[in-house]
Amino acid sequence: NIAKRDVEDVRQFGKVEYPYLGVRYQAVDMGILVKKGEDGKPAIEAGSPAEKAGIKEGDIITEVGGVKISKENTLTGVLTNYRVGDKLTIKLLRDKNEISLELILDKRPENT
Repeated sequence: NIAKRDVEDVRQFGKVEYPYLGVRYQAVDMGILVKKGEDGKPAIEAGSPAEKAGIKEGDIITEVGGVKISKENTLTGVLTNYRVGDKLTIKLLRDKNEISLELILDKRPENT
């Protein structure tokens, strides 16, 4: 399925486009903690799908597209099932409250 998607991307965009959220994070027991990078880069990339959806530093993303984030289901692994332009739901914990946000995946910028 991934190969089929890659072939379709090449046909449509002239190259394989990889979707991304635009967050820096650290794996935690419940999912991934959105946090500033060790290099001081911000937790949320400006103009990214994460910023547009309202994800904030300190949020814990627990689920992406109905799949719980874990060591076995990493964010990168889950995103390989989607294409640029796909709309999906993110579940997260913010201040002990579960929140659902919808976002549209964008292509990974060339410089990341």
